[in-house]
Amino acid sequence: MQALFGSQMVPEWSGGIACQSHLLAYYMDNTDEIEVSYFPAFGGFGMVNISTDGKTVTTGDDFARLKQQYNNVSFIESPNSGGAGSTSYPTCAAPTADFLASNTLPPTPNSNVCNCVEQTFSCLFTPQTPNYTAVIGDLLNYGCSQLGKNGGNCNVIAADGGAGTYGSLSACDPSA
Repeated sequence: MQALFGSQMVPEWSGGIACQSHLLAYYMDNTDEIEVSYFPAFGGFGMVNISTDGKTVTTGDDFARLKQQYNNVSFIESPNSGGAGSTSYPTCAAPTADFLASNTLPPTPNSNVCNCVEQTFSCLFTPQTPNYTAVIGDLLNYGCSQLGKNGGNCNVIAADGGAGTYGSLSACDPSA
């Protein structure tokens, strides 16, 4: 907890996640607000205990331990609240050898477009294995290489987060 909210992480990341069993606690954006979700697991693990009639919730040992960890953190105010009224915003970091991501975000997925494609074409991939992502990857690589040999491309389904280029169908499920 102290490492996540310490001086080395705050400039890079403004949140933290603590998990144990089905416990999920989330501290967000260096404010004083802590959002906590809890899902007690079989055997009593979790931050709370819910009575058998579902009417009473009491905190458990995990809640006390998490609370103590938050109390041990000296939160860094970053950015400081004095800049809250400012209308200027920092620019995103430029890609480097250590940070290969483009500042161009992918488009918001459009389920209407993906559904249209899936309903329009009669041949759909029906995987026979639960690990179909590897199979789809191999099939797409082969298909795209064959298209490339014949002057075509797969740009419409391609996505490159490093270059910041995204095809119009890149957010759709590859199996469609």
